[in-house]
Amino acid sequence: MGEAVSCLTDIPFFKEALIMAFTCADCGYRNNEIKGGGAIPPQGVLTRLLVEGQDDLARDVLKGDTAGIHIPELELEITQGSLGGFFTSVEGLLGKIREHLQEGNPFGVGDSAVKHHLGEEEGK
Repeated sequence: MGEAVSCLTDIPFFKEALIMAFTCADCGYRNNEIKGGGAIPPQGVLTRLLVEGQDDLARDVLKGDTAGIHIPELELEITQGSLGGFFTSVEGLLGKIREHLQEGNPFGVGDSAVKHHLGEEEGK
């Protein structure tokens, strides 16, 4: 049996937010979600992060449910609302994007014909 907790808080440079977390002590499953509270501002805020080293991957990320993500180096753009709102690290964000892409597009992770062809090459 898991435990669910929630907290309403005011986050600087963000807005009022409802933070919800669930943890299962039996299986180790964890999940967190953030829902924005209050009025929707007339304009969004653009935040940029240049990842230059391992330490940058450990930086905290608070993504609102209406925020989009653009990673030009990967030619990747996640539209607003695609992943929901959550609190994680940059590394956790990349893992969540990868997981979302694998679950949502099973054909995006390889071609069975290529794997079959590579298997034939290895046998020679």
